[in-house]
Amino acid sequence: RRLSEKSTDLSTHAKEIADFVRHGSFDMVALVGHSMGGLLAKAAICELIDSQTAVADGTLAMDRVCGLILCATPQAGSLRVPAFGRRISRDARALRAHSTFVADVTERFVNRVSIGEASGTAKQCIPTFALVATHDVWVDRFSSQLGLPRDNWRTVRGTHQSFVKARSPSDDAYQFLIDKLHFCVQRARQRAARAASIRDRLAAEVGPTLVPLLIQAGVNDVASVSVTLQSGL
Repeated sequence: RRLSEKSTDLSTHAKEIADFVRHGSFDMVALVGHSMGGLLAKAAICELIDSQTAVADGTLAMDRVCGLILCATPQAGSLRVPAFGRRISRDARALRAHSTFVADVTERFVNRVSIGEASGTAKQCIPTFALVATHDVWVDRFSSQLGLPRDNWRTVRGTHQSFVKARSPSDDAYQFLIDKLHFCVQRARQRAARAASIRDRLAAEVGPTLVPLLIQAGVNDVASVSVTLQSGL
């Protein structure tokens, strides 16, 4: 991204990422963002949830997102954004601590996303993890791991830039990233298999035509079919 006023504003950039998820030729995607990229990933997720747009097979685009990994992301903004930078760059203004952009993304994400299992809630469940650098002078620990339980973030040795440049596959940051990506993908595959099984059982019970309506109505087992049908969907 450019540092000048000609740079695309962050909200527009987030929508571009959301469109990539909508129209990409894949079944699932885990978003990994470093620094400002993590904020953009969170904003893109909120855009996907709010739009409720579907992909070619009729499923929601949001359901493609299987996980989010934040690397030194200033979730509360950065206290280190220099004053001169804020005068010449809207990115710098957006990244300052508690800026309007940062506050809006954080509020929307908290209200719309559950980072664990979201049973019984209207939130979208997206496993979320973070990497925190020991010598990060740009993003403090609080901002990097904001809102995440201790098991979901890891402190690794390095600076804001150096820790994301793995020297070998044995690096702590690289191992954490691969482990969490594997977890997100495996979880998404298991959920997809369960969803397919539910659709098959519902189709056998009521016919394939009614299945999309039943799923939309929140029916997730055959025992609920008669109750849902009696209530008129």
